[in-house]
Amino acid sequence: MGCTRNRAHLRLDWMTVLRTVPPVVWLLLGFLGSRLLYLFLIHPDHFFILSEDELYKGVIAKELASGRSLPLIEYRANNYSGGSVVVGTIASGFFRLFGPTVFALKLAPLLFSSLALVFWYLTLQRYVCNQVATYFALLFILSPPLFTSYSLTALGGHGESLCFTALTLFLFFRLRSSNNGRRAGPVLLGLTAGFGLWVSYIYALTLVTVLVLWRWSEDPRR
Repeated sequence: MGCTRNRAHLRLDWMTVLRTVPPVVWLLLGFLGSRLLYLFLIHPDHFFILSEDELYKGVIAKELASGRSLPLIEYRANNYSGGSVVVGTIASGFFRLFGPTVFALKLAPLLFSSLALVFWYLTLQRYVCNQVATYFALLFILSPPLFTSYSLTALGGHGESLCFTALTLFLFFRLRSSNNGRRAGPVLLGLTAGFGLWVSYIYALTLVTVLVLWRWSEDPRR
């Protein structure tokens, strides 16, 4: 009887713990599981969408992991954005952990995609409703094949800008709904905007949209 009661007590404790886990954690685990399963099941011929661009990010990661021979900024794939250096730097950390493999390289864009999911979910949950946030997250997880592939593509551009867009909107709505006068909000929003624009110029679309929304919300005639 004592053992049975102990098992029942432990079972109830575990159920209590599981109920306290935020939904975003379960959704994030589902996203990570789906993308890792995709990597393990996909045919090797389809690992890369843009092989030259991705392999160059792998070269940056390999160079940084083994000891760079040039200033970090010199590893940029082009002269108008720094996304390649950001992805290569993050991938170099995974290279140190798992070795210079395709799997380790794919973990860098997976990190950005995971953060994008979290920030989008939190934004919709706080400023729309839980149901909309959950539907969005499920569609994000069960995405079409092309979006799934690009969520694991190490480009340092469009895919990574989704993360900065989500973070920008989260900070923007939080700043607009807060009346405590803290300066951390504008500083974080400014740093995110500047870094996001440096990573990829496509982020400028988000920046212009947020500035228009900000100006519109401050218009006394509204």
